[in-house]
Amino acid sequence: MGKSLAFLLVSVVFLGSLCSPVAARQIPKEDYIDYLPLKNLRITRQAEATAAFALYGDTNDPSYRDVVLLDGIDDTRHALLMDLAVHFAPYMVQNSTAIPMSHKKFWDRNASYPLYVDTWDVSMEKPEIVHTETIDFVALPADPCQASAAARGGADSSAQGAAAAVEPDPASNDCRLLALLEEFHPDRPTNERFHTTAKTPGRDLFKVMYFDFPGRTPREWRDLYVEPLSQCLPREYHDFLKAYVHPFIHTVRSNNDGVLGYEFVLHYWFFYPFNDGGNNHSGDWSHINVVISPLSRLGQPLEAPDIRRLLTNGLSAPADDPLVISRVEYYFHHRVLTVDYTDPNVYLPRAQWEARRKQRIEERFGEAKMWDRIRRSAYNDEEETLINTHPIVYIGSDNKGLDQLLVAPGGWGRDSHGSYPFPGLYKGSGPSLAAEQIDSYFDHRAYYQKTASNPPADETCFGRGNMVPLDDPDLLEMVPDWERLIDLVHSNPEARREWSWLVLPIRWGFPAVESPAAGIIKNANTGNSSIPAMAYISGGWNSVGSNIYSQSYVPHVIPAIFPQQWQDNFINGWGILNITLPTLVSLPPFDIVWRVISSPLHVFSKKSTPIFYPLTRMPFRFAGVSPGVSYQRVPDDFLDLATAHKLQFDEFFNRVDEHVAEHGLEDENAIFLRDTESNTSAVGQVSFYLGGRLVSENTLRHTRNTLHATSTFSVPLAYRSELNLWEYAGSIRFNLSKGGFRPSLIAGYGLSWYRLEKASVNGTLLDASTTPWVRRPSVKRLKNLLPNTFHLGIGAEFIAIKSVRGIDISLSADYRAYTHKLGVELAEAPLSSFVELGFTSDQFPVNKRVWRHTFNGLFTISF
Repeated sequence: MGKSLAFLLVSVVFLGSLCSPVAARQIPKEDYIDYLPLKNLRITRQAEATAAFALYGDTNDPSYRDVVLLDGIDDTRHALLMDLAVHFAPYMVQNSTAIPMSHKKFWDRNASYPLYVDTWDVSMEKPEIVHTETIDFVALPADPCQASAAARGGADSSAQGAAAAVEPDPASNDCRLLALLEEFHPDRPTNERFHTTAKTPGRDLFKVMYFDFPGRTPREWRDLYVEPLSQCLPREYHDFLKAYVHPFIHTVRSNNDGVLGYEFVLHYWFFYPFNDGGNNHSGDWSHINVVISPLSRLGQPLEAPDIRRLLTNGLSAPADDPLVISRVEYYFHHRVLTVDYTDPNVYLPRAQWEARRKQRIEERFGEAKMWDRIRRSAYNDEEETLINTHPIVYIGSDNKGLDQLLVAPGGWGRDSHGSYPFPGLYKGSGPSLAAEQIDSYFDHRAYYQKTASNPPADETCFGRGNMVPLDDPDLLEMVPDWERLIDLVHSNPEARREWSWLVLPIRWGFPAVESPAAGIIKNANTGNSSIPAMAYISGGWNSVGSNIYSQSYVPHVIPAIFPQQWQDNFINGWGILNITLPTLVSLPPFDIVWRVISSPLHVFSKKSTPIFYPLTRMPFRFAGVSPGVSYQRVPDDFLDLATAHKLQFDEFFNRVDEHVAEHGLEDENAIFLRDTESNTSAVGQVSFYLGGRLVSENTLRHTRNTLHATSTFSVPLAYRSELNLWEYAGSIRFNLSKGGFRPSLIAGYGLSWYRLEKASVNGTLLDASTTPWVRRPSVKRLKNLLPNTFHLGIGAEFIAIKSVRGIDISLSADYRAYTHKLGVELAEAPLSSFVELGFTSDQFPVNKRVWRHTFNGLFTISF
């Protein structure tokens, strides 16, 4: 048994290692095209109101100056916008070693950093690269192109002149970059795919541009970005810390009333060189939206004078009408969770806020707890006198997908780079609707009290649980709309190096890497393709709220003591070993034991992480309690418990002798006919619902059945006793449907312990009327804690009342067949005694396998 178990564990680990990131192959350059959609990336234009209010400065104003940074933003306006960006900059709480990075730091640390440009012919069954080139961004300043757009008539010249192709100097990186900018000009592209739907027969050219950031597998990313001893980000990357902020003005519209007003949005973007989650890919962009407003206008669109006042005064607002956070939108994996500060208004005095909170009707489980969390995040002190302007963003979530079973132990899937508002388990948030876990916890009020008098020192370890503040202008880079840069990048070599990444459809990372869903559909993004720059991210750039690309994530919030799906208990460092302990806590009886042990931690700990369920995936029940009745008929094999118990057997044998002598039956031969009586007893069950179909059941049953053995003597002799049977059964039920009527299949295991009691002969109790317990659970005999009974069954449940204030009522019935060894050995009485009493050889007591059949009816209350 021990050797078999060891062999199984070794086999499991070996199979996992074959699929693990350690052995993951890199997708060759000649194959990556199979993983990319063969369509042109499209850039998003500036918001109408951004242009109308000249957010980045009016270029027609004589005082306009753009000389300090050459970024398309008036220098004075840049200073005002940067003040706002710093004032409302997020605090990033790490759930990994990852931090938002400056992509330009990768250029600066290398002797060369190429932009790869591959031209493919995709007309063939197997596409081929027909031309490839590189443009070295490190070498750009040394060799500026002389043939700029300005020298040839400017970027605003006639369409005919602008469409003329640049003849790049093959030796000039900058000239070739300028040619790319003209080929992929957002308004006047010379690339054929952009300006015509027709194509040349037998030839279809498709161009792919990308930066190749270090690492192409989870193993390589871990080696690069995790220091083994400290489990921190290596120090060489500490000065890479950077976030990008893009202010814009959103127009609030109504279908009936047209323009209702405006919102001022600070778009914070975070670049990571990789994503290691349920979907692996090189390069990643994530973002949040921080919508700000004067306190007096909170909860309503701003008017034009409000916008002009904000762009004039910035943070110099009256003390009684400061700029505050109106809402924060957290984006993760094509989903957005909105944290609204306005309803109920967190800036009202506590008493007024609580009155408003009581008036609001909760539309989701735990919604009031969400309001409490938002209220707490709005202030830096317990007295609620200091307004907090820094939204908390949790980054680096742990993927909780079944793909964890495909990797060897080592901590994979711990860097899925969404942006989350709170710690917790976010159901249906990750790739393929997997859950993602944030375990790190940050108390911003404690941090503020600590740093108010003692400014924090430079960070020495970027790792799990650390908080990274971005309220420093050196850690933020202002990014305007590409329309403000398009002329600059054509006419100015310096601007071309600094900003062409925003204008060109460049992929950030090697185009495709190995991932669990890679290649399922050819030429489709299944989560393993690198993504373009922020302006090319549909539904992200210059967008607020939900849209066709980012679905609204509106969650129920429940305590973590409620059951989750099997994979939600996975530990990311365990890999394939998640089939051990993390799986056991989802199975009975460990599920109920684990919840009893862990519930105090969830109830009393401030660091307790809840479960967030989106509305569309919220199970209608989590746990249930089921009283009921059980009808059971036991086989007469249980009479062997009497014959195997020496004291009772000897006394019974003596009673038989006395009966024979008393009635003169010495010349008669007799056999004993066995019989049992069926019985109905109470049964109780605790169930945990693991999704829509799987149910974990913990059932306790106590039954008493009467057993008879009657001789065929002319003067009968009758033996009678009661079987006292206790049984715990752990079952997994699989519902064949999710409707109101749910037929099901049942399988499981458990513990059965029993004995015979009240044994009598012809109505007179025996002195040894009770046999010893068979397999009664005991810590003194650990063997008795192992399952000894297995069962199969079928059943059906009818849900009579569903979700009445969270309570559900159902009726169910099932049939189950239980089997186990009887658990007895041959008694010490001589075999001749059994023969003398009329026992046949097949009735001798042995450790035979017995079957029991039960029919159960249950009334279930669940929630």
